[in-house]
Amino acid sequence: MTKTDKQFGNQDTFLDTPWKVLPESIQERVANGIEGITRSLLSTIPVDLVDLLYVKGNDHRPGETGANTIMAALYMEVAHISESFFLEHIHTDAAMQYALNTETLQHQPFSANTFYRLRTRLNSIYEETGRDILEEITDMMNFAMEEEVIGNLPYNDLLDKVYRIDSLNISMHGKHMSRLELIYVINRMCINIIFALKGEALIPEEFQHYLEKQDHNRVIYFKGTLAELEAEAVKKGVSIEEIEAEAAKIVLPTSTEDDKQEDTSASENVSTSEQASEPTDDSTNKTTDESSKTSESSDPQKSQKSAEFNRQKRRMLIARLRLEDVVSESLSIKKLLESLSLENKKEYKLLDRVLNEQTKQNEQGRIIPRENCEIAGSSLQNPYDDLVDGPTCRTKDGKTTQGWTANVVQRCSNKDYAIIVDRDLEPNIHSDQAFARDFYQKFGTDGFNPETGRWSGLCCDGLYCNSYDLKEMATSRGFKVFCGTLTGIAPDPFLAGFNVDMKNMTVTSCPAGNVPKGVTSHIEKEEFRIRMPKKTCADCPNCNKCKASILKNKEGSILLKLKQYNEATTMQDLGDPVYREMVNKRNAVEGVPSVLRRTYQIDQTTYFGKWYARYDLMLATTAMNMRVLLRYRQDKLKTAKKAA
Repeated sequence: MTKTDKQFGNQDTFLDTPWKVLPESIQERVANGIEGITRSLLSTIPVDLVDLLYVKGNDHRPGETGANTIMAALYMEVAHISESFFLEHIHTDAAMQYALNTETLQHQPFSANTFYRLRTRLNSIYEETGRDILEEITDMMNFAMEEEVIGNLPYNDLLDKVYRIDSLNISMHGKHMSRLELIYVINRMCINIIFALKGEALIPEEFQHYLEKQDHNRVIYFKGTLAELEAEAVKKGVSIEEIEAEAAKIVLPTSTEDDKQEDTSASENVSTSEQASEPTDDSTNKTTDESSKTSESSDPQKSQKSAEFNRQKRRMLIARLRLEDVVSESLSIKKLLESLSLENKKEYKLLDRVLNEQTKQNEQGRIIPRENCEIAGSSLQNPYDDLVDGPTCRTKDGKTTQGWTANVVQRCSNKDYAIIVDRDLEPNIHSDQAFARDFYQKFGTDGFNPETGRWSGLCCDGLYCNSYDLKEMATSRGFKVFCGTLTGIAPDPFLAGFNVDMKNMTVTSCPAGNVPKGVTSHIEKEEFRIRMPKKTCADCPNCNKCKASILKNKEGSILLKLKQYNEATTMQDLGDPVYREMVNKRNAVEGVPSVLRRTYQIDQTTYFGKWYARYDLMLATTAMNMRVLLRYRQDKLKTAKKAA
């Protein structure tokens, strides 16, 4: 008996398929539901791609059911069920069997290892050849859904096709580590590999603490009271004022339930150090101390803020004091690995990389930790997710994220349907401008001629079109870009009267035709500060419209924001109704990241690595399209019944 026969022998068998015993009304409902959508898309999966995933033979799963396995992964995503639930019910659920076209099989071709083998094979092909088979298959399915829902009909008389684009950050699967913890964990990994391969005798005494179970918590979190840490910081020349200023920036108004125990210990440390430092025979100090305690106890929020401040201060002191120590240990551990001829081990390569990224040589020739601002976002974030294209660190709007960024492109119809036609995933330092260039290259028309070709529309936010190069690229490839805001405030058509030279980033004239005396461009803020000659603005009838300020020397000062100017010119070119319609479509794409996070849980990647994040993204976006196709077919069926 082969391995495959043994595997199938453990599954339930049916002499009669359960699909045949279902009432016709239920069969019709299933056929017109998501199961029918899933079944109809099975034919879009090419056999040649499936054959790459499975090798026929006695020691491998047969390739005939490969398309069913891929479709089962999609079915679980679109139906919002887990693998365990699917495997538990596939042998008895007639609707599932109909969806995967397996209702006529005597044995269901699914087992506990089916989807693990699928992911493993897809990942190995991606790592070996750089080819993403799942992306190719889902692209074909998405194209088929696009053809059915939208087709090749032009959007309206002005635009041929309309796209909308947006991006979202996806958190990595691993723990978000501080610099201290990252270097410490790699040091411990190196000591453990020495212990496993060479024995404990070759580990110096100063590194023996890495073998202790509680050493991680003792070094990273629990190292003395706040008073002891402050005394140690003074000895090492660390500025307490700087630590307090940094801690004050991130203090939370209240503490969480999980932090109550740590807040209590921090408060105890502070009160102990204060009592020890104050004289016992000073009645005035005692009275002041008692009154301060009474005021804090009467104000719980103030007490919680104080505890949070002390905890953040303590953490920063530990990190600042211990970082230089673990870096010094890292240099010694690296030399130890080299002396033991372990340079080819993964742990040594990790240590070498983190030292190159996290340290530098000072003027005296000593290796010291880099400042936070000197560390690149592409540096190592987690030693267990250390791929070349692994997660990166990015700070945006005061929020730091570690992981990847996904870009989603939807094609819109002139009705309430939108199909995701492209999605990509890159490290989160990949900018929206780079995604925009990739979009224009893929969907634009090379050598576009406005006299013979039709324009396409792109609805996006300002980051996708905030430079002259991007606008020139969009125009040259046949795109009109709509960058509306979420505020709902219509742009002022008067602003379109300014003549802006985007290539040289200057303003040549105002709506009244007056030439500015000087223009200061702030590229980072995307705005121009225009200075007009004396009395020009004071005597101009448009002074109130452009909101010019009259300075003391009678010169005019005008602030022109590039985003508002672009919106005004776009609305002037296409008219207010079309512009409003495009802006509303741009606003609707903001819901795509929200749905991916809440419904498809895109942030909860099961495994380490970029490919597994791509795996979840491909399935989730295709599942969203299947939901749109279901709604389209149901609306079409309702219309046909009403017409009959």
